[in-house]
Amino acid sequence: AQASVVKSIENPFYDMDVNIKGTLILLENSVSVNAKGFIYAGSGGTAYGDPKTLPVSEDYHGIPESPYGISKKCGEMYGLFFSDRVPFISLRYGNVFGPRQDPYGEAGVIAIFSERMLNDREVYIYGDGEQTRDFVYIKDVVKANKLATDFTLKGKTGIFNIATGKETSVNEIFKKLKELTGYKREAIYKPPREGEVRRISLDIKKAERELNFTPEWSLEQGLRETVKYFNERRKT
Repeated sequence: AQASVVKSIENPFYDMDVNIKGTLILLENSVSVNAKGFIYAGSGGTAYGDPKTLPVSEDYHGIPESPYGISKKCGEMYGLFFSDRVPFISLRYGNVFGPRQDPYGEAGVIAIFSERMLNDREVYIYGDGEQTRDFVYIKDVVKANKLATDFTLKGKTGIFNIATGKETSVNEIFKKLKELTGYKREAIYKPPREGEVRRISLDIKKAERELNFTPEWSLEQGLRETVKYFNERRKT
């Protein structure tokens, strides 16, 4: 996928070509080979825009703040259109983090902060840092995908939030990672980025009820595992 909010604003045609057209090609091919199910990586962080109440549930119809959010939501709509021919599930992930995440783009704040702190480099926060995200650890996301696969094999379709239901600010993430890495510097604040949501957390009651999904990893546990990975990678 084209996974950058910033790049989607800079080049919405490319974002559309990759995310919307690419999804449609995959759906058509899934039908042509009689696939037993289709699991779509949705975006809980962008699909709802800036919701009025939190945590936000799947039936909230917000307007995305970026072309990326629009393209991800459009992919879901195509998936639902095809769902009578291939069971379709969209998992609207929160902000997924963990070992092996790319620390060199502009997405994945935990990976970026970890890498830069461990190498004693400047850390940049865009905006005032009080913007919040629903951070979910990768192993919980893997579990959700397995549960969703079992769900589609029963011929079922649906859209589910996969997250923790908790808000955490970027400033809080900076503080926690600073303690874990022994980082001595302060963050450098820059102007906010266009298209980014101010606050978000996802209601996961539907996933708990229908998929039997419950997150097992706390934010602190996930941060420790992530920092451990980047620290070991730095030494090799």
